[in-house]
Amino acid sequence: MAAGAMNRLKRRRSRWKPKHSVNNRTHSRNHKWGLVLRKTEGRAPVRSVLATGQPPIIPNIPPEGRRRGVYEAAMESREANSWLKDNQYNLDQLKTVQCTWQTQLVDFLDTGYAFRIYLLWDYDRLWGVFNLGHTKGVLLVDPGPRVSSSSDDPQQLSFLWRGVRADDPNTYICDNSIAKGEIWLNPCHRRLGGYFDYIAGNGMAGGDRCYFRARPRFGPPVVPYSLKDVVDEWDEYGSSKYAREEIRQNLSLDDLDADLRKRDRRRPMSAVWDFHKGHTSAVGFSGP
Repeated sequence: MAAGAMNRLKRRRSRWKPKHSVNNRTHSRNHKWGLVLRKTEGRAPVRSVLATGQPPIIPNIPPEGRRRGVYEAAMESREANSWLKDNQYNLDQLKTVQCTWQTQLVDFLDTGYAFRIYLLWDYDRLWGVFNLGHTKGVLLVDPGPRVSSSSDDPQQLSFLWRGVRADDPNTYICDNSIAKGEIWLNPCHRRLGGYFDYIAGNGMAGGDRCYFRARPRFGPPVVPYSLKDVVDEWDEYGSSKYAREEIRQNLSLDDLDADLRKRDRRRPMSAVWDFHKGHTSAVGFSGP
């Protein structure tokens, strides 16, 4: 069963995104992608109420690039990820999405890239650890990005997040209806943008929306967290009404197929592409 089932599973869960996407940059100034480009380029940001009241907190980030041992767990889980192994496509661009992203708050450009988002692959989805100063936590992008060409617009991907505020670390924020957001990413361009809902522009949870942009840390694409620790932290932040998560790439083939089907039923318009005999078809995006 192993070889045949895995091949069928891979055909259903292709890594390749549609070749003919709409060039959203040609739409009107009020179109979402116009807003994306203006925000991520830092042009005339609209500050939220909370953002104007308090400045951001610059997090204390440990020295990066000097602790090879802490990166090994994430590197090993990426290399063991069967979804990132394929003889037909060069998936290096997807592998490098797993890295340390130096992050800037668009409402406070003078703080520079002082904040952090760390992304890790787990089969076809991304886990993330973020530190925005006032708020820190874990995010989940499911499904994650697919292969792009350099001429494609960024992929628009929804995520959920859970976390705590620095001034109230004993109160967990976990509500899928408000703690969510979007990232915009083309793996070829090595740039990341997007926003967190329910976080103000200064990074404080409880606001309206926090726009950010990010760049990969110079050097090898490494992350100082293990996949297990990130998933465990997500479950720790969760409430009893949400099911506990497991590392997807460690599931058996039958359990993996069931988990993906469950995801697709929950998000019938999610960014999942079918690939069969050279034909690529796409469905649209929707929120969580």
